[in-house]
Amino acid sequence: MRKQIKFTDKGIANLRHSDYDFTYVGKGGSAKTRKQIEITFQDLRHTRLRGLKIRIFKNGGLHFCLSYWFNKKSKRHPLGEYIPGVFGKKEVEEKLYKLTETHLNDQGQWIKDPAITERNRTRVITDTQFKNSQKKTINEIIIACCKADFPKGKRAGSLRARSAQDLSRYLIGYNWRHKHLVFRDDIDGNGYITFKPNWHKRTARPDGWLDLFNKYEPGIGNITSTKLNPFKARSIYDSALGKTIIDDLNEGIIKRYLADKSSYGTRKGIIASLKIIWYFAKDNGYLGDKPGKDPTLTINLKKPFESKSLGSIHNDGQYTPEEIDRIISASEQESENHPFAAESILFQTYSGQRKAQILKLRPHHIKVIDVNGVPRKVAEFPAGITKKGKKEYVVITEPLQEVLNQIEKIKERPGYEKYRFVPWLFPSTRSNKKRIDEPGYLQSDATRLKDNKTCWNAVKKLAAVGGARKLLRKYYSTHAVEVIGDQAIKLTGHDLRSTLDKHYWKQQINKVVPNADKVAQLFKKKVS
Repeated sequence: MRKQIKFTDKGIANLRHSDYDFTYVGKGGSAKTRKQIEITFQDLRHTRLRGLKIRIFKNGGLHFCLSYWFNKKSKRHPLGEYIPGVFGKKEVEEKLYKLTETHLNDQGQWIKDPAITERNRTRVITDTQFKNSQKKTINEIIIACCKADFPKGKRAGSLRARSAQDLSRYLIGYNWRHKHLVFRDDIDGNGYITFKPNWHKRTARPDGWLDLFNKYEPGIGNITSTKLNPFKARSIYDSALGKTIIDDLNEGIIKRYLADKSSYGTRKGIIASLKIIWYFAKDNGYLGDKPGKDPTLTINLKKPFESKSLGSIHNDGQYTPEEIDRIISASEQESENHPFAAESILFQTYSGQRKAQILKLRPHHIKVIDVNGVPRKVAEFPAGITKKGKKEYVVITEPLQEVLNQIEKIKERPGYEKYRFVPWLFPSTRSNKKRIDEPGYLQSDATRLKDNKTCWNAVKKLAAVGGARKLLRKYYSTHAVEVIGDQAIKLTGHDLRSTLDKHYWKQQINKVVPNADKVAQLFKKKVS
């Protein structure tokens, strides 16, 4: 039984997420995670406040709720979020007393259902009863958006960990608060955020978003180190823009804010982050029933002739067949030093798929399907892990099958048997051994290979080549166009042939027979 707490503001403020375990073992022994935990208050059983509880949500936040019986059914009714100094003991007490005056009889029984009363109160909305804007500041919307794990603007689900991490830098980053955040993806490809200590600053792990923003209020904790923040950037949350009412946000205000941001990439990121929180405000009713238009729609950023991005030096790069041969050979040799990472590079080379998608594959994504009456093994990329948000398939050709075989051989090495139980195609060898027996840990994103950069640098050195990993995709796509023309987009996952023509296609090799198996012949000599 969970420990009760005193019904005081101090007792509520002392609640810590770290004191409660949100995981449990479900049916079949699988690890599950609760979204919330309910805590009861002491000494309220024989008062009009009986049934009052407080919910601790896994993703942060404390909410009061009422537990009651109506018509022999147990029910829950939300009463509001606990906000220190705004909605606490006194406020919820007043709200509940007012509710019990009209919904309880003299025997203390519920004769009216609070949930039905609330629903009836808001059921009919006429033209003269539109819900007005809540007049929230941008900073308040940012906090609410963080608590919700950065929902996507136009689709269901939350932003992937990488996207959320990038955009959150413009919203609340360049500040030590950002160093307390861990961005991960769940099994469906939706991102979620957890908290960690900051060993550099010797600050403890926050107990939730409320604790984090209490420690780092606007302007507090900005990173001043020229090494960590060379351009002395400030997040929206730490700027004057954050104090703006979101309803007032318009093109002119945004342009003035962007005026001193010299980088095209930074301006683009700021606009993307503002778009996310504007749609969040719109979808959650903060802008009322008659929200205006997206204020970022009419902003036209002029792209510079030359990109200042460090990765832009590879935009026109292209590997030769001889260089690809050396990369394949070097990757095979590095398998001993970088198990699974070397295989992920080979998988990327032979399939032409994006690194981020490949590293999220699970063994059960490798399956056999019927293709024109012939069974073929494929790698199925679920919609949740693809860039376009659509399901994609990659045919397992002979070179790719050799990569899969090598992965299984690694698991037979002494000391590597544990990776048979990790549900990722490319497990991380940096998994925390102390947490192996922790429920749900092996199945979590923490045991997945997040990047293969260290291995890639070793491969480049051994192969005596330069360039970036994205050139592997470019090499595959270029030759796919040479081989099968317009049908290449079916292999590479692009929507338009024009994309391949603009960024990938290079007339450098002879054509070969037009299908995925024939494209694989470019690599077959390395696995025969």
